Amino acid sequence: MEKLRLYFRAKDGAAWIIRSLTLVLLLLLSGCLIPGGREGAPALTVSSGAFARDGQIPVMYTCDGANVSPPLSWTDPPPGTAGFAILVTDPDAPGGTFFHWVACNIPPSTLEIPA
Repeated sequence: MEKLRLYFRAKDGAAWIIRSLTLVLLLLLSGCLIPGGREGAPALTVSSGAFARDGQIPVMYTCDGANVSPPLSWTDPPPGTAGFAILVTDPDAPGGTFFHWVACNIPPSTLEIPA
């Protein structure tokens, strides 16, 4: 039984390390951790036709509904944008921040992702 507990603790620890490294990698790639890398960066507005800003996400887009991603769209990217990455998290999850999905290598010409 003790070996089983140690296995799950090690497994949880490895998952935490992978999540942390993924977040750091995404921040590095976005320029967020580069001193002065974000100064004067133009704003990018992200929205969804499925729900209002700061609104409830409809059940259809949750595991209690159809479990599909909501449609997302954004404004023209700043000049020099190499691509996009989307990280969807739930900071209010009972066990702490939960990562729902990550999409990366989205071409800069893409301005929306359908449901």
